[in-house]
Amino acid sequence: MRDDISRGRKNPQAQDFFSTVQAEDYIYLRKKEIDSVRDQIIFYTGFRETVSIPTNQCPNKIRENGDYEGWFLIDKLAPLYSGKTRLFLHSCEGSRRELPAPRFRKGQWVSGVVESTEGRYISVEIAPNTQAHIGKNERTKGVEKGMLCMFRIVSTDDPRGIAGDRIFANPWDRNTGGGQSGSFEEYRTARTRLPETFGTHFAFGDCADELTGREDAYKKVTGRYGQEEYLPVDRREFEEIIAADYERAVREKKIITEKGSWTFRSSLVGPDEGIGRAPVFIGFRFSNKERGTEDKEDYFINFAGFKSKGMHRILRTYVYCEDWDEAIKDLKDAALPEDWGKNGRYVYPRLSSYLAFTYYCADIQGKVRKSPIDVLYDRRKRNMMIFNTGLVDIYFKPIYACMFSMTEEEKREKGLGQDYRLYGFGTPGHRELGKMIVSCFDTADLPEEVQYIRNANDIMFDTSKGITLDEEHIVIDNISRLPVRFLLDCCNSDSRCVELIHAAFDNGYNKSEERALTEYLRFTNPSLIRTMTGQIKLATETAILRTKWNYRTALPIYYALNNSLSIILPLCLLPSDKSGSMKTDVALVVSKRPLGSYQGETILTLEMAYDNSRLITRPESDWLIPPAEDTVDLQEEE
Repeated sequence: MRDDISRGRKNPQAQDFFSTVQAEDYIYLRKKEIDSVRDQIIFYTGFRETVSIPTNQCPNKIRENGDYEGWFLIDKLAPLYSGKTRLFLHSCEGSRRELPAPRFRKGQWVSGVVESTEGRYISVEIAPNTQAHIGKNERTKGVEKGMLCMFRIVSTDDPRGIAGDRIFANPWDRNTGGGQSGSFEEYRTARTRLPETFGTHFAFGDCADELTGREDAYKKVTGRYGQEEYLPVDRREFEEIIAADYERAVREKKIITEKGSWTFRSSLVGPDEGIGRAPVFIGFRFSNKERGTEDKEDYFINFAGFKSKGMHRILRTYVYCEDWDEAIKDLKDAALPEDWGKNGRYVYPRLSSYLAFTYYCADIQGKVRKSPIDVLYDRRKRNMMIFNTGLVDIYFKPIYACMFSMTEEEKREKGLGQDYRLYGFGTPGHRELGKMIVSCFDTADLPEEVQYIRNANDIMFDTSKGITLDEEHIVIDNISRLPVRFLLDCCNSDSRCVELIHAAFDNGYNKSEERALTEYLRFTNPSLIRTMTGQIKLATETAILRTKWNYRTALPIYYALNNSLSIILPLCLLPSDKSGSMKTDVALVVSKRPLGSYQGETILTLEMAYDNSRLITRPESDWLIPPAEDTVDLQEEE
């Protein structure tokens, strides 16, 4: 029997919560589902995370299929090697022993259910028969009775109960059954019903002018002889098309909800830079009207371009899967053995990112195929859709992702907007899914793997050409990717700058301190920027010489932000060790310009570089190896 565990510890508030709880604290949980495979029940907490409890630790009332919510007592906590925390819980339902009196501490996070919103205060039950009263303000506007929430204690001497400084309302209540959580701003973002019509609700930012001004937005039309043609659109056409695409995305539930923002895929595409024409995505947020200005529009379009991060959300917006973690495990087991990483927000995060980007690029190249016939599968007549994952089994046979259409009744029951459900992975003719592939498709017309390389010259680095660096973007915008020791060595003449470096990176990454550091470099001592860029230029020259000695030093990557192939080179920024060997610290992303020169675009950490290079093929290099710890998203810039 698996122990109680809490999942998804990436949420910083949840990390904070588990650092404040102790044994004999109470936590209120709301049942999500029963996992019969692992014989456990999964509960919602007041955060985005869930807690799973072995079925034998829950009373019969909880094990029934109906809804359940109630109090649990924390028996003990046990830290795991990965930095997560394991909870051992005891249900208060039917407890025969006397429950301990609740104890509250300053700084403690407490779960609870909103009991009343009448009067001056919001009343929350934070332990069995124990009330907290929270003053009403902008953050708590819209909080409803019955809502599961988390808040933090700031004092315990208030005569009205326990005072909280922040309330984090969770839309996982009886009526919604699921959703986002976090601060109340996030709650409002998740719960706000988007307008069904575009109308006057949206204001366009400069991104729309930039995209249409560069002629990077095209509409597909049918030519005189029936062939496909792509024509650039002007600003007026752009707005008309985006308005129609938005309304269709809302109608079909294809809006991607992120933290404080939304994204949807438009019918416009970009130029073909060798990979294919990538779709243009539109991102929007609440307008400044929410902060007290007089703007007429409710939302502000702040992004128009090609998506480079959040690919997991894009894949999961178009394809439904009951358990993505299990699906990724199945793919890993089916494929040729490879190190896909085990840490992070997802199981095997590198493989999860790989699959998401592969689906995205296969869609760009028209290699996500739907079967010409419907077949009987899972007791329903369905259409099959497949794409080549680019992975092979131990016999080097290609592995396909297998998806089947869902009926309108199934979508309505689950409240889904996806048209297809992922059933698993198969090789043609092998076992059930493999035989379904052969039944639904002509084996001579099965989709091939994504082709990233059309011309070998695109990935061959010409060492006779120089590289022009985007110096400020590399040093300032991506300073957190540079080794701390490198920063200290370059800035050791300025004690104030050294202090800022320590403040930004010594105790984990601190974004506000990093902002103070970059502002200091820009406006107080820009000579330090010149010192750093000088060292980076020397490292770049060494990388060119290294590539001249061994052409395999330069590795190709797919760079989604530009929807094109780029090359990465190793930059050794720190002094060599005693043996004289140099360690690669970051990777320089280099793109080839039309006349043959090279532009140094940005730098990537080695984790990001490996993940991006792995999209094309498994890297075989003396400097880029699978990292010990993994990132979740392949490409972070946008």
